Amino acid sequence: MRITLVAFENIDAGDLVYVTDAAAGRCAKCVPNGTFEQSTAVGMAQNAAAAGNVVTITTDGPSQPGIYSTLVVGEDYYVGVDARLARYDEFKTAMQSGSYPQGFLVHCGIAATESQLALDLEQPFFVVTSAL
Repeated sequence: MRITLVAFENIDAGDLVYVTDAAAGRCAKCVPNGTFEQSTAVGMAQNAAAAGNVVTITTDGPSQPGIYSTLVVGEDYYVGVDARLARYDEFKTAMQSGSYPQGFLVHCGIAATESQLALDLEQPFFVVTSAL
């Protein structure tokens, strides 16, 4: 399913976004080392949009092909600390090297092809970085 929202900040195609309470109905980049709300992804941006402009969001199902080009088929992907897709080891390394004491692991889906994700977002799972 696809929806359109107004970008609260500059969004790039492929960013995982959440609906911010800072400005009703606007979306911002997910922050897995932030709050539960900031980690709760509603979908993946299918186009780039400057703050104040409309962005199309895929909430579930296949992502738009071509946004990513190096996904590993069959691998699970999560929200990375940069709001982009990351495999578990990449998420773990970024959390540990960024000195984040805790955060949220958010499963986004499984790579169907090198350029397309089968988007199936899950609720954020609280993690303590030292236990990853």
